[in-house]
Formats: sequence, structure tokens, C-alpha cells
Amino acid sequence: MENLNIVGHNTKGDRIENDFYPTPSIATLKLLEKEKFEGDIWECACGDGAISKILTSQGHFVFNSDIIDRGFNDETINFLETNRKIKSLRKQNTKLKDEVSSLWSMLDELQEADIKNWGHLMKELEEKEVFEKMMTTAKKADC
Repeated sequence: MENLNIVGHNTKGDRIENDFYPTPSIATLKLLEKEKFEGDIWECACGDGAISKILTSQGHFVFNSDIIDRGFNDETINFLETNRKIKSLRKQNTKLKDEVSSLWSMLDELQEADIKNWGHLMKELEEKEVFEKMMTTAKKADC
């Protein structure tokens, strides 16, 4: 159990503020022997860059963030809150997509109804126009 202290395991209950436990280089190197990474990497708890420096030296692009700035961050953010925000935004996005789909359906229904109504309205306008012309003709005739 003693050896686990080097990777952040806390046996005494006296945690370091913001859990700053730099990852030993050997741990990252052993990981890279077993796993291959493709694409960009987000090191969301970069601390002093212990993992990021090795990943970068291996040719990876690494975006570095942490809850506090230890001089290595690209950005100071709490990834737990960011993940919650992303999940919330995904839910909102899904809801908005559903609403947009519903609005398009309603618009389609309105267009069909409008075509029928426009036909009726056009007929009424034509009848009104014919009536007004007849009235005008009748008034001219009366004069």
C-alpha cells in the first residue's frame, strides 16, 4: 500500500490541496508501451505537465488544462464541470433538434392548410373585386 502514494492514493487522509500528485514518468512510459493513441489528447488534470511532456515528446498534440494554474495549463478549467456542461448542452441540443423538427412538421401542415385557405381567399377576393367593379359600373350608369 505504501507504493500507491506515488500515484495519488491517500492512506492517511491528509490529501494535498487540489490533489496535486504528479504522475511518475515511468508510469506514462509504461502506458505508452501498451497503448497507442491517435489524434489530439486532452490532459484535463495536467498539473506541472508530467504526462503531457512525455506525450508531446512522442509526437502527440496535447491540450493541457487543470483546475488551478501550475504554470503549464493552456486553460484553467475544472474538467468535471466542463463535462457536466457538455452533457447539459448535448441534452439541450437534442431537445432543440426535436423542437425544430416539430416546428418543421407544423410548418408543413400550415403550408398545406394555407394552400387550401389561399384558394378560398383568392376566390373571395375575385368575387369582391367583381362586385366592386359592378357597383362602380352601376354608379356610373346612374350618373
